[in-house]
Amino acid sequence: MLNTGPTEKWYYDACTLDRNLITLGEIINHRNRCLVSHLAIGEAYANCYQKGKLDLEYFGELMEKISKYIEIIGNDNLEKSMDIIRNLCPRLSTTDLVHIATALREKCCVFRT
Repeated sequence: MLNTGPTEKWYYDACTLDRNLITLGEIINHRNRCLVSHLAIGEAYANCYQKGKLDLEYFGELMEKISKYIEIIGNDNLEKSMDIIRNLCPRLSTTDLVHIATALREKCCVFRT
């Protein structure tokens, strides 16, 4: 049986999980396999905290909109990859290193940030 579903893996970090960005449409239109990590979900949750108030309603709506279009993956066992990336790009933050190492481990062809 021929698999006609999306085959490219695209990794989305927390910056792309915003109601005003075009990547939400990209995710929902399901043109690829959309991978989002535990860290990105946590960061998106934290990003909903603005002006001393957590917008749980927005976060819930966001997760409801994209939940059937994304694969949530873990960020475990990335230390060696993160060390290599850190040596190549020493100015990256730890969270950026985690995101890049996760995308590489999953063999993503696109990294959206």
